[in-house]
Amino acid sequence: MVMKNCYRSHLEVEPGLIVAEDSPFSFSGRMQRLERFAAKPATPGSIDSEEHEPSIRILYQSLDSSGILSPLLVAEAGAGGYLLVDGLKRLQWAQGKGLELVPVHLFQGKNLVMDVIFYLAHEHSIALLDSPALRALFIRFAIDCGLDRQQAVNHLLPLLSLSSHASVLEKHLKIAALPDPLLWFCVEKGISFRRCLNLASFDRHLLDWLMARRDQLHLTASIMEEIISAMNELMKRDDLSIEELVSKGGIEVLFQQDGAASRPVSSAERTSMLRQVLRELRYPVLSSITMELSALRQKACAGVPGVEISWDNTLEHEHLDIRFRVQEISDLRRFLDQLGQQDRISAVSAMLERLKA
Repeated sequence: MVMKNCYRSHLEVEPGLIVAEDSPFSFSGRMQRLERFAAKPATPGSIDSEEHEPSIRILYQSLDSSGILSPLLVAEAGAGGYLLVDGLKRLQWAQGKGLELVPVHLFQGKNLVMDVIFYLAHEHSIALLDSPALRALFIRFAIDCGLDRQQAVNHLLPLLSLSSHASVLEKHLKIAALPDPLLWFCVEKGISFRRCLNLASFDRHLLDWLMARRDQLHLTASIMEEIISAMNELMKRDDLSIEELVSKGGIEVLFQQDGAASRPVSSAERTSMLRQVLRELRYPVLSSITMELSALRQKACAGVPGVEISWDNTLEHEHLDIRFRVQEISDLRRFLDQLGQQDRISAVSAMLERLKA
């Protein structure tokens, strides 16, 4: 097996010679960020901060008690230096402790890039096979490291259980070009390859806009796709930029309501309101019908406390839901008597006719 002979056994190297930051091979740090193992970079040699994720704290506690048991993986970089392949947190710990030497496994040879990439693919195979977004990022990482595209097609794609076709490579690179926050979202939610590829077809500014407001919305994979598709359709139909759509469509005010509202608006409520606004913008006829139905509902329910009349907002279902709160039998008699008045019957009848028109 290639990996068996691609690195030299245990060596000791000065931590200062290992380039961890901005190294093309530092994929372990990228994996940690993508999989949200740690929200912020760890402080070298410290486990006191509450900012550390439990997994990082446990790692540092183990290193404090036992030292580095698993050597770092490094590759020769010329001029006596080394690039870090795997072991960023162990290196930070060693530097924080002022250690003069750290154990490493050394990659070297003519096929250095391919050997490193294949080793990492093998090490992270479970995560890579489980997440299309993470798999796309790894392929981009391999290309950025200098792996030839033909080598990627012939050797890397089969290693990731993908077909050896140039079109498969291009589709994954297209996904990897998505904004980083959206890629994290795709990894976190386990979004399918088809959906990831569909998202990659949308306007970049639109994707950035939505991800910047992710914390204010309650997004699932399907809801996010619905919102992006609706906004993209409106931008194309009316020849608008994302800024123009948000301003003219009344969308912007939805994200400014927390300060003006009598109570905070939840992310689920704001998401529901955004979806409703987009439906009205896409289908202005529906908006007009909804206004007519609301006016008729007011006539039907006027002076009858506890009555609720609702309908399907998409107007696909041609029926009304009428709910009435009954605590005493007298409430029921009053409800039947008042709703049976001719003007209320006429209002409800007009609502049903409007739904069926």
